[in-house]
Amino acid sequence: MGKSVDRPTTIGVGLAWLVLSGASAIYGYHHTAECRAAKDELSVRLSRLVPPRSDGVPTAALPSN
Repeated sequence: MGKSVDRPTTIGVGLAWLVLSGASAIYGYHHTAECRAAKDELSVRLSRLVPPRSDGVPTAALPSN
């Protein structure tokens, strides 16, 4: 049979796992928020574009203020 692990080792490994998981979650939430903000900004920029003309000739974007 294998060796049993003592309680302080188990607690230490658990705390290390908690720190690693927490750091990973914070990283993920931060970058997800940045991505959402970038997508929102893109949506605003795209909404400022002039719709295509009925004759099929492409139009330029409106100048931003």
